Amino acid sequence: MLFTQPVFAAFFVVVVVVHWKLLRSPSLRRAWLLLASAVFYAWWDVRFVALIAAASLVNYSVGRMLGSTIRHAPSRARWWMRFGVVFNLGVLGIYKYLNFFADSLTGLLQSMGLHVSDLTLRLTLPVAISFFTFEAISYQIDIHRGRLLPERSLVDFALFVTFFPRLVSGPIIRPADFLPQLRAPRTAADIEWRQAATRIVIGFAKKAVIADTIGLEVDRLWRDPGAFSGAAVVLVVLLYAVQIYCDFSGYTDMALGIAQMLGYRLPENFDRPYASRSIDEFWRRWHMSLSSWLRDYLYIPLGGNRKGVRRTYVNLAITMVLGGLWHGAAWTFVVWGAFHGAALALHRWRAGVSKRAGLAPFGERHPQLAIAGTFGLVCIGWVFFRAPSLTAAGTVLWRLVRPWTPGAGLDLAILPYLAVAVAGHLVGRHLDARDRFLHGDRTRVAMALGVTLGVALLLVPSASPPFIYFQF
Repeated sequence: MLFTQPVFAAFFVVVVVVHWKLLRSPSLRRAWLLLASAVFYAWWDVRFVALIAAASLVNYSVGRMLGSTIRHAPSRARWWMRFGVVFNLGVLGIYKYLNFFADSLTGLLQSMGLHVSDLTLRLTLPVAISFFTFEAISYQIDIHRGRLLPERSLVDFALFVTFFPRLVSGPIIRPADFLPQLRAPRTAADIEWRQAATRIVIGFAKKAVIADTIGLEVDRLWRDPGAFSGAAVVLVVLLYAVQIYCDFSGYTDMALGIAQMLGYRLPENFDRPYASRSIDEFWRRWHMSLSSWLRDYLYIPLGGNRKGVRRTYVNLAITMVLGGLWHGAAWTFVVWGAFHGAALALHRWRAGVSKRAGLAPFGERHPQLAIAGTFGLVCIGWVFFRAPSLTAAGTVLWRLVRPWTPGAGLDLAILPYLAVAVAGHLVGRHLDARDRFLHGDRTRVAMALGVTLGVALLLVPSASPPFIYFQF
């Protein structure tokens, strides 16, 4: 079920009422949330409930074994940690990447003149597998590093893995941030209900109105990019940047608001990323939970920037290519990751040149130009991210550099949605005004949220596709 569907609204009302009104015991509340999370996941495909349950049990058991061996048998603890990481990556690899590598191998052999049968197994990709796999890996590594004690309660650990508000599209949560919340006492009176409701309504409007409406035009062009004019392609590239931001940040807003109504805090995942003055800053503002995960569990263990300039560039490339592959099993995502790896390496090189010359960074000297340049670079990357194939990406890029190319146009009725999204991103800096509004008159806040939700419901397009990041 989608957050934007009426069935989820009914589901969530039942979950909240039972959680706060009918259950007094904290342990019963956690068991209830675990059951609700299982139902939420089963709604997508009941077959994979067994998979996520098995993953929870294996990782819980590995964590306990790590905790019992880390002090007196460190070599055995390393073995358990490696087993846990290999298990999680193995499950992810089988379900997400087996088809990709089999197809790639088949294509390579056929290009060499060798005729082979189809090697692909066509496995169905379980929802959220990339997210709960990364969280399980961080759990094992944090225990091995001595930063976390293994969780004693299987119910609490399973709830950490399956907590439904952020299960299918993040944010990626760290066990050290979430597990202690499970044991913290709280009541319904502790919840900032107005703040949570505001996040949910804003997230709904971002996703169901702006992202889904813009997505209709984006999808129309990508079905046959060669049929559209260069100007239309330029506009669609900009539209997709808005769509994916409103779609993903809209989901995050709703997830954080839903979790907050249940008494839990999830990490922020976005901080006005299109206002970044460098590609490095963009990755500190976009999908922040993934960026920090890749930094802490991949880039730094590879050596980070501690082993010289060339090794730093290599580490950036490896991290971003694997980050691209995490998003999807396709060569377009590999190229997208490599593109960002190269952009980050170029940024590091330019920053070094400026420092040696005694100059301030370009973003400080020319902030507006830096923001425009970074946004343009990110948009070029989005072409590979959205493209169904490298051929289609090439077609769009060719039209980007030749905007005078004739062809079909777009429905200009989409422009008001683009204007609203841009305005919302620009005023996002004025958080103090939002906070004053939320702490103002309760009736005024309720009326404003009601009107916003009502208008949003009227503008929702008939087709409401899943959130973009559900596929990852």
